[in-house]
Amino acid sequence: MREALDRRTLLRGAAVALLLTRTADCLQHFIPVSRLLSGIPLASIVWKPLIAAACMAAYLAAPSGRPSILSGLSATLIYAVALLAVAIWASGGLRQLKDKLRPLLSE
Repeated sequence: MREALDRRTLLRGAAVALLLTRTADCLQHFIPVSRLLSGIPLASIVWKPLIAAACMAAYLAAPSGRPSILSGLSATLIYAVALLAVAIWASGGLRQLKDKLRPLLSE
């Protein structure tokens, strides 16, 4: 039992270390990239996927007894629905989103 607990603790510690390393890498690269791409509004581009990713992460963080493949498929569906919902909300409604996407779909 103690061995399993220690393994689980080590894996969680490694996951947290990896997450912190990737966060530091992202922050270190964000400043030079934002200077190069100063004309592109990065915050207005990434906020919708970040909200959808947070919804997916909240679902995956909740303990469940489901098989991992089912959890992965469900999380993907949650991400897609959350991204669509945020896009509809940010556009002002479904009709406005359709009007905004119509020129892209007609090409």
